[in-house]
Amino acid sequence: MPIRTIGMLSRTYRHINRYREIIAILVKYGFGEIFAKLGLPKHLYFGKGKSFILGKTAAGIATVSRWARVRMALEELGPTFVKFGQIMSTRPDMVPK
Repeated sequence: MPIRTIGMLSRTYRHINRYREIIAILVKYGFGEIFAKLGLPKHLYFGKGKSFILGKTAAGIATVSRWARVRMALEELGPTFVKFGQIMSTRPDMVPK
């Protein structure tokens, strides 16, 4: 295996917990269908007993509007995602008013 490939693998494993956290938050706020459309399995496994089922959302989240769920998810994901949301909000072609 080339050294370059080994470096890519170590970066992937280093960030896998953050990837898991991002997916879990998106699923929590009802955006699990994104992963279904990407063809991912319904049950994702991240090693060391960390797994979850896509489509399982937090109780009561279905009553909240889609854009409020987007805002809550971005807030929970952190400041980089909040900034991403602010940038998206300036693009009327991407986010309706």
